[in-house]
Amino acid sequence: MEFLRDLFNRLFSILPRLVIVAPDEGGVFIRCGRLKKSVGPGVYLLLPWVDELLYVNVMERVIDLRAQSITTADGESVAVSGAISFAVLNVEKAILNVEDFDATLQNYTLGVIAHYVNSKNFSEVIQVEKMAEGIVKLVRDRATREWGLKIHQVWITDNSKHKVIRVMGDKIGSVITTGEDENE
Repeated sequence: MEFLRDLFNRLFSILPRLVIVAPDEGGVFIRCGRLKKSVGPGVYLLLPWVDELLYVNVMERVIDLRAQSITTADGESVAVSGAISFAVLNVEKAILNVEDFDATLQNYTLGVIAHYVNSKNFSEVIQVEKMAEGIVKLVRDRATREWGLKIHQVWITDNSKHKVIRVMGDKIGSVITTGEDENE
């Protein structure tokens, strides 16, 4: 039985195979390690060991931008989080020019937000709509030009002033108490 299964697997590995690209996907056809063409939805015949078809979802999606603590130009600490809406505009660039464009876009946008907040005073940072417009312009330029993404919108979902308190001790898990000792 194992022999027959192995025989069928080897037989099917040398036969051409069909790959279906769904209506919400786009891809790139690679032959012998070289880009042959970009492809849209449809059925494609791939030669074993020679052809490869890489494809991604091109529909609009929204990714969360985790909260981060940032200091403004005038020394105020703020917590900023948000979301970004985008779609794949150029499949070839999205697949071949950047690895994991979702994570890259998320991290890049977080960096842009940090840079934006660091360069502004607190009075400018609390203007959420103006802040979102400035961030989307900066992100849009690189993401569209280099990564083939279309940035629709950036939302700032949390923008609040806070205090940063860092407790440093000589041991991990050490307890720091304030006030008087109960035994005294």
